[in-house]
Amino acid sequence: MFTPTAASIPPLGTSLRLKTPPNLPVNVHPLNPLDFLLRAAQIYPEKVALVHSDVEYPVSYSFSVWAQRVQNLAYALIQAGIKPGDRVAVIAPNSPVIADAHQGVIATRAILTPINTRLKPSEVEYILQHSGARLIIVDHEYTHLIQGTRIPFVVSNDSGRDGDPYETFLNNGRQFSSERGWAGLEADADENTPCLLCYTSGTTGRTPQPKGVLTTLRGSYLAAIANAFEGKFDVPLVTIRTVNYNHIWNHLLHSGVTHYCGAPTVQIGIVNDPQAQKPPRPVTAIIAGAAPTPHLIAGLETIGITPVHVYGLTYVISYAT
Repeated sequence: MFTPTAASIPPLGTSLRLKTPPNLPVNVHPLNPLDFLLRAAQIYPEKVALVHSDVEYPVSYSFSVWAQRVQNLAYALIQAGIKPGDRVAVIAPNSPVIADAHQGVIATRAILTPINTRLKPSEVEYILQHSGARLIIVDHEYTHLIQGTRIPFVVSNDSGRDGDPYETFLNNGRQFSSERGWAGLEADADENTPCLLCYTSGTTGRTPQPKGVLTTLRGSYLAAIANAFEGKFDVPLVTIRTVNYNHIWNHLLHSGVTHYCGAPTVQIGIVNDPQAQKPPRPVTAIIAGAAPTPHLIAGLETIGITPVHVYGLTYVISYAT
């Protein structure tokens, strides 16, 4: 059975509120997507938030533990020299480190730059330079994409265990988070401050280089609400490192999964898989990217999956936080 690292266990009685910015009117609360996690950790501390099971070292985190890990990451980034407005890049598949980064970088008031793992090293280097990334968090399977970089980086072995370089990084942050807590992390006074810098894969338009799009705190907050409302999900998040249809159908049939996210190309593989059948419960597919064809929509509905098409940069932004 998995036990989180000691640094991931929150102290008793911990406050789950960011420091309020000075000089704000009492009737103003700037929108911040980090508030979703802090609220969940306060109301449902023991509820399962993240499940990462189809790997060599499975992990599962409650909301309170996940919030503590995010806090540790924020302080670790600050100790590494990250300041408000700096860019922090992350290169990783669907895994807990991605979820951590979407929260922890925001907590430092820095800007997260997620990078598509399917890009070529030259494209990754272009994004790192163009974005002005000050630090990289990279999964162990993708270190070849940053060979030769002079930018400091932290490697995640995706294990959740002591000895993992990423866990060591979080442990270092805990030394400071235990002293200051969430109250030592000040919320941004301006909800229109950028928090996310996403890049295309370089396949759109006439310019071959990837193009960046800035998302604000307010935009991310409202997008999370819109997608969660449409998807109607408030359940644990299951992450899968690769598009493995055996794993996908195992979760749909046996793990109680009720919602999942994927681009149309992934949906086609799900519909055409030999295991395709009606799951034992209603399932909603959140589809972003290209528009699904009428044939694909009909195929999903035939096997009891309700498709919902939303806007989203499918490989760089989470659908709910």
